[in-house]
Amino acid sequence: MINHKLIINMRKILSLSFLLLEVILFAGACDNTNNYGYPGKITFSNEGGYKIVSGDAIPNNIEIANYNGDGKSLPVNILNPKDSFILKNEWLTVVMSSGEPKMKLIAEPNQSKKKRVLYVMADVADDLVEIKVEQQ
Repeated sequence: MINHKLIINMRKILSLSFLLLEVILFAGACDNTNNYGYPGKITFSNEGGYKIVSGDAIPNNIEIANYNGDGKSLPVNILNPKDSFILKNEWLTVVMSSGEPKMKLIAEPNQSKKKRVLYVMADVADDLVEIKVEQQ
């Protein structure tokens, strides 16, 4: 004798398993660039200083913004590798040469002693590289 409830439950479990597998595969496919080799987060001490970050691709636009997205942006001329670009917003400066996939991040000293955060965002191909920059 066939147990119809068991067959129905097995079909539900199998359907949910396939749905879960599709969600996992889709989520993995959306983040296959791994931030193009750039770090996801940089932390500075309250003394400030600079750090050089590198990636796998040259951005064509750079932006420094706060959590709300307010900030400054600068197009990068990737056709002229002799050009250097300097972008400053609040306490953070980004210096970049257009022919290299690296950036120099410079943080001013933090006199307030409160944690502060900005985001460096760069357009690479059709994707967005995001580096969270924190200063203690």
